Amino acid sequence: AVTAAPDPEAEEAARVARQLAAAEAAAKAEKEFRDGAAARAKARAEREKENAAKEVKKKAPVFEGSVPDLMKMSTSSEPAERLQYVAPKKKEKALNKKQLRAAQEELATIEEDAEALETAAVALEEKLALAKDAVPKLKYSEMAKLAGEVSDARRKADAKLERWAELEEMGLEPL
Repeated sequence: AVTAAPDPEAEEAARVARQLAAAEAAAKAEKEFRDGAAARAKARAEREKENAAKEVKKKAPVFEGSVPDLMKMSTSSEPAERLQYVAPKKKEKALNKKQLRAAQEELATIEEDAEALETAAVALEEKLALAKDAVPKLKYSEMAKLAGEVSDARRKADAKLERWAELEEMGLEPL
C-alpha cells in the first residue's frame, strides 16, 4: 500500500477553516452571553425598582429623643438620622462633705493608679506580641487567655483615666 504525502496547502486550508469555525462559535457564544447578561441586568433593575417602591410604602415614622420628646417624629430616609436617641442631661448634684473628701482622696492617688494600669497593659501587649512569634507556638487557649488579660488590663486603665477626667472636671484639688 502506498501512502500519499500530505498536501501542505490542503492542511493549511483545513487549519484555517477550523480556526474560522472556532472564531464564529466563540463570537456566537459571546453574543449569547451578552444578551443573557443584559436580560439579567434588566431583571435586576426591575427587582430593585420594585423593592424601592415597597420600602417607600413601608416607611413609618420613628420616634426620637428622650421619653418626654416622644411626640416629635422623624420621617428621614437615612436610618442613622431616624434612629437618634439623645439622653437627657443629668443634673449635677453638689457633693456632701463625705463625698467631697472621698473624691479628693481618690484624685490624689488616681494618677499613679492609672499609670500603673497603663504600664501593666503595655507589658501584657508586649507579652502577647512575643507569644505570637514564639517557637513553639502557645496553645490557642493560652493565647486566648493572654488576649483576654490584655483586654481586661486595657479596659481597667481606660476606666481609671475616664474617672480621673471626671474628677478633674469637677475642679477638685487632691489632698
